[in-house]
Amino acid sequence: MPGPQTPHNPAEGERRRSSRFPLGLPVRVHLAGAAAPMTVELMDLSAHGGRLRAPTQTARLDQSAAIAFVLPGQRPCLAKGRVVRIDASGEFALRLEKMNEAFLGFIGEFTR
Repeated sequence: MPGPQTPHNPAEGERRRSSRFPLGLPVRVHLAGAAAPMTVELMDLSAHGGRLRAPTQTARLDQSAAIAFVLPGQRPCLAKGRVVRIDASGEFALRLEKMNEAFLGFIGEFTR
């Protein structure tokens, strides 16, 4: 698996507190106020947040969101957070606020 990504240009206001790890993993996300969860791509992940890509731009700044996915042979990975960045392409960034043990273990696989 590829190593962590470093910021492209820290002078442009980079605010990440930890390295990102590229994934490309399909996950379910439920945005607050949405009628149902949708499948999105978890493009990259760090200990504090992640970048996701939806088929259309549906996220709003400061919107609550819940992420869920299951890896083969493991318990469901669950996390909650807030949308901190959006763009017209459908990409949005979440700051993670709560994670279950399985999600923390998944992140730990990349930070060892």
